[in-house]
Amino acid sequence: MNKTKPSDLTDQRPINRPDLELDHVMTNRRLFDISQDFLITLTLTGAIADVNQAFIKATGYPKKDLIDSNLFQYMADFEQAKTGFRHVLEQGSVTNNLCGIKRADASIIPVIFNATVLTDAHDQVIGVFAEARDVTETQIKEKELRYLRDNLEHLIKERTDELETTKMLLKSSLESPQDMIILSIDKQYRYLFFNQAHKAAMKYAYGKDVVEGQNLMDQITSPSDREKSKRNYELALSGTSHTTIEQYGDIVVSYYETFYNPVYNEQHEIVGATAFARNITERINAETQLRQQNNLTAALLKILPVGVFMVDSKTGKPLIANEAAQHMLGRGILPDANKHNLSHVYKAHKPGETEAYPTNEMPIVLGMQGKESHIDDMVVERPDGSQSLLEIFGTPLLDEKGTPWASLVTFMDITERRQYEQNLIYVGFHDQLTGLYNRRFFEEELLRLNTKRNYPLSIVMGDVNGLKLVNDSF
Repeated sequence: MNKTKPSDLTDQRPINRPDLELDHVMTNRRLFDISQDFLITLTLTGAIADVNQAFIKATGYPKKDLIDSNLFQYMADFEQAKTGFRHVLEQGSVTNNLCGIKRADASIIPVIFNATVLTDAHDQVIGVFAEARDVTETQIKEKELRYLRDNLEHLIKERTDELETTKMLLKSSLESPQDMIILSIDKQYRYLFFNQAHKAAMKYAYGKDVVEGQNLMDQITSPSDREKSKRNYELALSGTSHTTIEQYGDIVVSYYETFYNPVYNEQHEIVGATAFARNITERINAETQLRQQNNLTAALLKILPVGVFMVDSKTGKPLIANEAAQHMLGRGILPDANKHNLSHVYKAHKPGETEAYPTNEMPIVLGMQGKESHIDDMVVERPDGSQSLLEIFGTPLLDEKGTPWASLVTFMDITERRQYEQNLIYVGFHDQLTGLYNRRFFEEELLRLNTKRNYPLSIVMGDVNGLKLVNDSF
């Protein structure tokens, strides 16, 4: 190819800019402007004939200032730029030439330049077309790669130390709860991890010394335990988290509360299962014992012939009323009862009175204050209108600090007993035949009246004619 020899770059003659509009270089202006690379056309003297928007935006110079100005003044290394431009004109092209472009703010854009000569229809060189790519990000990545390469051994050691620390912390976290059994298995039931609590439990329950990699099911010597374990792990491996309370053990049987969960990988695929278990044998035994005690208490309350009534010490809300209490009161536990209205809602008053029994004298209220008490003068009116006279014994129930947490009363219906006592008193002081006071009454009254405050005291005696005849006749 015949190329016209370029003029000397130092020639300072006025720029004779040939028609280098973009239609001589590219057929589509849009493609030129939307390119992310810097596109430039130059005259044979290095003057800028045209630039695309990427170059304008990157450098910060307006297009009007760039056109007809010399490209070399925007290059970080002026001499390198002139040498490269001369090379293009002499050799026809240059590729992968690393250099820098100065921005308007004086910062440098590192770029890779590729350039080729432009020719006219007669194959005569009329200018240069250059393409530059911003390699700032590339250089940053190359710098990072160099750093990683130069510090690889240190980084590996640093990361290894971090992993070891994380592993130690994780292991410590898993081992720290002494009463919590923790283990994980893969989908073939092989151990991936277990803590010392699990190892000890397997030795205690089945006499097995387990190691990682073993099949969990092979270490369970009880067929029924193996069946339960497999069922629970299959459920977890299917994606279902669940909790169980079951008995396990062959040599020693214990109750365990176990939480089963699936293990997922980064693709959210199930790759195993975990189990967190706690030996709750003591709790189960305590609950069983408490349940038995509650059943015994309920049975005793049911068969006791006396009424038993208990309220909360703070609110006075009824907590317990056994069958005898409900029968005597004619009512059970009333939801609207409290320490202020107990005598009203249970219709309690003193004999011969209609006003409610004084709250501050009621044994159930005194028990809330931590006081023991006893009364035998409370009348309770039942819904059917019948009444009972009650004898009541009250006592507080204290917590470990000696503070009342409940008030308890026991009571019995003494209506018949009080009537019998009154009858005995009447018979003791009256003659059965005449209904008159007898000699015992006279002697009791004499003792009662024979005091200094009653002096002077006179006794009047009378005679009844024919009394002997009456006594002999009857």
